[in-house]
Amino acid sequence: MRHRRPQYLHTLLDRWSDRLYTERAQELTTLLDHLQPDLILVDDRQSSDFLVLYPHLQARGIRFGILHAMPPAALIPGVPPINTTVLPDDAAGIRRAHIKLKLKRLKRLWKQKLLYLGMDDSTILHRRVRRNNIPRHFFSGRTIFYGLALQNVHEFILLPQELDFPGIPASPLKHYIGALARSTAQEETRDNYLRARESVRQQIEAGKACVYCSFGTVHAEDTEPTEEFIDRLVAAIEGKDIVLILSVGLLAIRTIAKHFRKSKQVYIFHAVPQLDVLSYASLFITHGGINSIKESIDAGVPLLVYPVESIMDPPGNAVRVAYHGLGLRGDMAHDTAADIAYNIQTVLTDPQYRQNIRAMQDACRAYTPERFLQAIRQCTVPV
Repeated sequence: MRHRRPQYLHTLLDRWSDRLYTERAQELTTLLDHLQPDLILVDDRQSSDFLVLYPHLQARGIRFGILHAMPPAALIPGVPPINTTVLPDDAAGIRRAHIKLKLKRLKRLWKQKLLYLGMDDSTILHRRVRRNNIPRHFFSGRTIFYGLALQNVHEFILLPQELDFPGIPASPLKHYIGALARSTAQEETRDNYLRARESVRQQIEAGKACVYCSFGTVHAEDTEPTEEFIDRLVAAIEGKDIVLILSVGLLAIRTIAKHFRKSKQVYIFHAVPQLDVLSYASLFITHGGINSIKESIDAGVPLLVYPVESIMDPPGNAVRVAYHGLGLRGDMAHDTAADIAYNIQTVLTDPQYRQNIRAMQDACRAYTPERFLQAIRQCTVPV
């Protein structure tokens, strides 16, 4: 309690004094003076920077846009939230999901209001809107997980529109710019992986299918369920014509490696050059990060998605994969080894999944860098 009280008092003072805004304003003003940009693109998770930037955009004539690295987080009527497994044709489920998220946000704000003597996040943002004389027409009022739900500014969504759900309102200010796949030159290739790759390719030539599994960054609270899932995954491929490449990140590789000693089917690494693995894999098992999904589409590899966490977009990305027939989504907590084996076999043997992902691959490749630049040129100074 002694340690928490000073922290609470500092937080309370920061909220009432607007210290965090003042520091951020100094940082961004210094950057603007140094760079003198003609255009600013802000990640949607930093959309609150618009409050700092707006006076500068007006005074300096700087054009502005928002970048969405994942499906936009603001709630849209009739569209599933990005962090739920609700399908777009489940109207009742969508309504329940919206209500749940709105109540969760309201509960958080009221808790802050009581804890910080009325100075919750929403109050702080509205105070700054008034002080900076920012027109209200820039704020949609929609519920959002983080930052500000802006409107009447150009938005750039780093996805192909074909991967999103139907029913999302079109706007001349909203631009889908595709996957913008990264170059393989950025990836590091280690000797132990190169040796394993040669062995895996020999097994592929002998008729085995390569399954690649990676869960990206796993938070501490998700470590145990992820490791338990890997146990079931290894059991699921036991004795089948499958070779498994596991990229386990910071998970306990020594614990997982017990399967490596027992099975010649499993190759375990802290990290692998993902684009290279996808060039010969037949199936990608992923946690549902949007970048991994886009890379799998670019490689034409069907997906099996097991979301690890439900705070952000992986559950919604898993639904998008299943909805568009690019693969299947599973339940990490409840799928047994038999369930996992069935899902793997289904995606590997049904040609429709590969056909669908190749069609999505073609759609993605229609989004050229030139198309992105053309959209960027449409950015204007917010007025």
